[in-house]
Amino acid sequence: MTIDRRQHFYGLGRLRALRQNARLHFEPELESTFRSVTAGHRRSQLIFISACIAIFCLAAIPLDFLEHSRPALAASIRIGLLLPVQLIGIFALRFWRSDWSECLAMLIPITAAVLTVDALGYLTEVARPDVAERYYLASGSIAFTFNFVAPLRFRHAVLTTLAVLLVYDVHLFAVSSVEMQPTAIFVTVIALFSLITRWRLERAERNEFLGRRAQAKLNGELVDLTERLTELASTDPLTGLANRRRLQDVLRESWEEAERNGEWVGAAIADIDHFKRFNDAVGHFDGDECLKTVASRLAAVASRAGGTIARFGGEEFAILAPDADPDAILRFGEELRHAVDQSAIPHPGLGENRHVTVSVGVSSTIPIRDIDAGDVLRAADAALYEAKQRGRDMVVGRETTAKTGTPQERPTGRKSSAI
Repeated sequence: MTIDRRQHFYGLGRLRALRQNARLHFEPELESTFRSVTAGHRRSQLIFISACIAIFCLAAIPLDFLEHSRPALAASIRIGLLLPVQLIGIFALRFWRSDWSECLAMLIPITAAVLTVDALGYLTEVARPDVAERYYLASGSIAFTFNFVAPLRFRHAVLTTLAVLLVYDVHLFAVSSVEMQPTAIFVTVIALFSLITRWRLERAERNEFLGRRAQAKLNGELVDLTERLTELASTDPLTGLANRRRLQDVLRESWEEAERNGEWVGAAIADIDHFKRFNDAVGHFDGDECLKTVASRLAAVASRAGGTIARFGGEEFAILAPDADPDAILRFGEELRHAVDQSAIPHPGLGENRHVTVSVGVSSTIPIRDIDAGDVLRAADAALYEAKQRGRDMVVGRETTAKTGTPQERPTGRKSSAI
C-alpha cells in the first residue's frame, strides 16, 4: 500500500465512510462487503430469537389455562399459529441460502412480530377484563423488545415498529377500553424511543466493522513491510543477490543439515580481476553495470547447481554448493570462472581486446569436530588469495582446517590473455 493510499484510507477515505455511517449506509461496494460479513452473525441471532419466542409460546400455555377465559382458544392460537411461524422462520433462516437472504432476514421478523401482536391482541379482546390489560401490555412490549434484541437493520426496525403499532392500535380500538389508553401511550412512546437504540446499535456495529477493516488493512501493510524489510536486510541492493548476512544464515543451515546427513559442504569465492582499474578507467556507474553482469553469470551457474550465491564484498561473490566433495567443488569453481570468461565483458582498464575475468578460491569439507561453518569460507578465501598471487583468472582449492587451510590441490584453470 502506497503512502497516498494510506492517507486516503486512514484520512479522507475513512472520514467519508464515517459520515456515510451516520446515515447507516456505506458506498455500494463497502455496503455489500459489510452485509456479507455480518450476514452470518445476524442470521444466527434471528434464529436464536425465533427459538426463544417459540419456547415462550409453549411456556405461556399453562398461564392461559390459569387466567384466560378461553384457554383452549389461546393454546390453539399459540400452537397452531405462533409456534409454526417461528419454526418456519428458523428453518428458512437456517437452510435458505440465496440472493434473497437480505429480504428474508427482513420479512421473517416483521411477519412474526405482526402475527404475534395480532394474535395476542385478539386474545386480549376475548380475555376477561381483569387479565386483558396484561395481555395487551405483553403484545405491546413486542413493539420495543424487538428493537432492543433483534439484529434488524434500522430501516427494517422502523417498518416492523410501525406495522406492530398499527396492529396494536387496531386492537385497542376494537377493545374500546379507556383504562388501556395510558398503556397504549406508554407502549407507543417506548417503541418510538427504542428506534433510537436500534439506530445506535447499528451505527456501533458499522463503526466496529470499519475498525476491523482498518485493522486488517494495517495488519496486511505491516506484514508487507516486514517482508520488505526482511528482503532488504538479506539482499544486496545493487545485484539483487543475497548479502553476506543471508549467506551466513544459509551456511549455518547447510552446515547443520550436512552434519546430520554426513554430507559435504562446499564453498567458492570469486573475485573480479583488476576491478579497481576498471573503475578508474570508466567510472563507478559502468563499474556497477559490470558487477551486475558478472553477478548474473555467476548466479546462473549457482542456480543450475542448486547453490546459494551472495555478494561477499565489493567485487567478491561467495557461492555455497550443496554436497560438493573436493573434486566437485573444483569443477564447480571452473564453471564459475568459465562463465565469466565466456561472457567477454570488455575491460577498458587493461587496454583493447582485454576482457573481465575472475579468480576463484574453493574449499569443501564434511563437518567434523574442531571445524566450524566459517572455516570453509576462510579456506576458500585463502585459496582465492593464492589464485591472485599466482596470476589471476584461475581456480585454486584448499582443504578446510580449523584455521585457514593448507593446499588441497594444484591450481586448476588457465591464465587468460587478459593477464
